[in-house]
Amino acid sequence: GNIVATTVETSDKKVRITSNTTAVETGRYRVTGTNKGKPFEESGRYTTTWVWKDLRWQAIADHNSIVTK
Repeated sequence: GNIVATTVETSDKKVRITSNTTAVETGRYRVTGTNKGKPFEESGRYTTTWVWKDLRWQAIADHNSIVTK
């Protein structure tokens, strides 16, 4: 409950298929909103690992790092 995101944007998205059942997605993100009522903005990069299971893509690992200006 303390963080309220008002915008979430992704860019520079790339997906690499590594096999018939796995893929790795990388990109940039930007989030704005409030934290305990105070405005914040955060930008960074992310990596998500996906697997094809039960007839759908499922994220099995995710990581993000804040990029300072």
